[in-house]
Amino acid sequence: MRNLYSQSQAGVVYHYYADKATRKHKAKKFDDKFYDNFNDVLYNNKPFSDILKHDDTVGKCHFYALLLAKAMDNCKLKTGNLRRLDVICDGAFYEPFEHSWVEVGDYVFDTTLKQTFKKDVYYKFYEPEVYAEYSSSDLSEPKLCFLLAIASCKIATELLPRVYEIFGNFYTQNINDKTFMKNVDEILEKYNLKTKFNKYFNNSKLNFEINL
Repeated sequence: MRNLYSQSQAGVVYHYYADKATRKHKAKKFDDKFYDNFNDVLYNNKPFSDILKHDDTVGKCHFYALLLAKAMDNCKLKTGNLRRLDVICDGAFYEPFEHSWVEVGDYVFDTTLKQTFKKDVYYKFYEPEVYAEYSSSDLSEPKLCFLLAIASCKIATELLPRVYEIFGNFYTQNINDKTFMKNVDEILEKYNLKTKFNKYFNNSKLNFEINL
């Protein structure tokens, strides 16, 4: 029978397996050599290396995995449920531990843990059930990236200022694209983000440069 955890317990188990993989030399923390790969990748004129290294990424996996996937070649951005970490809810139901990560070949890059894993170990420990996958080619489409960035705020609305900072000008440049705006509106409605979104994207002067 599968174990069900409280939210806090799931977080502990998540880190337990990360530490276990490290002890087995199947994972390691992002180091300066890793971050240096992204010194020339700019988001709003700021190196992604600095963003990833210094931002608090906990609870914001969808957004930072997206940024990492955009910065890497021949990768896959994956979103799914880490079934090993299923969370009990109201004592009777469970909700999945939803997560996003990046894969390149036999390696997994987890932006929450800021850690690289051997893929087979990551899958063994966390039992991910993938329900969405995007290739580097898919992520070369800026409109898709914007929609994914907005959707990433569904569980971390505090990300909206950062999304605005990085993607603000792109949004205003495409505000007359009816299909695009319809897709944006659908996401905002689905995740009840419209009021907070408008605070940043429609009521502020957009004067940022973006490197998409």
